Amino acid sequence: ALLISALTAHQAAAEFVRYTGPKVCAKATGDPHMTTFDGLKYDCQGEGDFIMSKSLDGDFELQGRFEQVGGKTVTTTSGVALKTGFPGEEEVEVSYTKECDLTYSLNGVVHDLEGNPAPDSDTLQFYAEGSYRSFMFASGVEMKVELRKWSGECLLSTYLCIPEALADEVIVGILGSPDGSKDNDFMTRDGNDFDPKPETRKAKNDYCTAVWCVPTED
Repeated sequence: ALLISALTAHQAAAEFVRYTGPKVCAKATGDPHMTTFDGLKYDCQGEGDFIMSKSLDGDFELQGRFEQVGGKTVTTTSGVALKTGFPGEEEVEVSYTKECDLTYSLNGVVHDLEGNPAPDSDTLQFYAEGSYRSFMFASGVEMKVELRKWSGECLLSTYLCIPEALADEVIVGILGSPDGSKDNDFMTRDGNDFDPKPETRKAKNDYCTAVWCVPTED
């Protein structure tokens, strides 16, 4: 991987210590296809802001914004916002322009991470490799995004990995609960099983929208 040159000196000076322990991962790709931490796959074609993953025991949360594009019935991810919940770690937001250029914010401040130096940080490293951009936190939380064009539209995919300590908390959201079982990945906001369990594609989409869509101001 190529560490953005503008960050190299800053990260070295801040003595970033990389987490090397176990992680569990989930992803939302394309328009958007979900793969939960436990490997359950389904689509969510809702429109609005969604809770992708959230801890009920702490402040960790990943939200995604899904929007219709090009007059199509499907939606795509237009932006994501991540708060790890670990002390001192930056809140990260990623979105893109109409020209399919990625934009980044750290703690609410826009940064050109690929062109200008970012603030010193002993909690975050930013990497670029091909079409992927990775945010690696000292806590072990990692978010990777990929932006590509398909049929004239921008497609933003999101890959999330969390450390074992965070996975041991009560985790809810579109990306499920990382407890080793696919059977409880459809859940209510308080972490209970969603009943009845959605079986059809429409039912899964309705579940996703009804349970995990949040007002924009949230």
